[in-house]
Amino acid sequence: MPAPFPDKPFVGLPGSEKSVEISRQSDRIVCSLASHTFWFVQAILFLFGVLSTYISWGFWATAEGAEAPIYFRVFTPCFTLILWLVFVRNLLGPPRIEILLSRGDLLFFRRRTAQPAFTILKNDVTGIDLSEQFYGSLGENYWRNFVVSVSTSDAKRLTLCASPDEKLMQSFATDLASILGVPRTGASI
Repeated sequence: MPAPFPDKPFVGLPGSEKSVEISRQSDRIVCSLASHTFWFVQAILFLFGVLSTYISWGFWATAEGAEAPIYFRVFTPCFTLILWLVFVRNLLGPPRIEILLSRGDLLFFRRRTAQPAFTILKNDVTGIDLSEQFYGSLGENYWRNFVVSVSTSDAKRLTLCASPDEKLMQSFATDLASILGVPRTGASI
């Protein structure tokens, strides 16, 4: 039986498809959202945004729409606005994590910027965990994901990324443990 509340990763969309890419560069390792996942999410947001905009316009600009309950007429434009805001926010760049090989610091970027949203220093990391978690289901088949997390000196646990690709997550966790010089905990899957 899967855990009722699995971790939400900073990068990646847990599910049945590989949604993260790990790229190894000369001075850093970058964990980011896979481009096919990014564009799929953007296409869905765009299509629902257009449909919701059309429905919202119909509620306010036509005589038939004026007969609709007021909560539909108010809720639909709000929902449409949220869809378009998420679409535009995603265009600013998907989240990513960079691990600097020289210092071992973890830099967390919420969008495509030069300054990270926050940083975890190498000295603050006390452990790396690779665990198997389950997200959603299709009947009896659960989406199995491998999740890499770090534990910090102030007793916080931060989930970095999740993917159903076992080898990718194992190599990422091993690389992190060797760069940071901390033990890797959790089951050796």
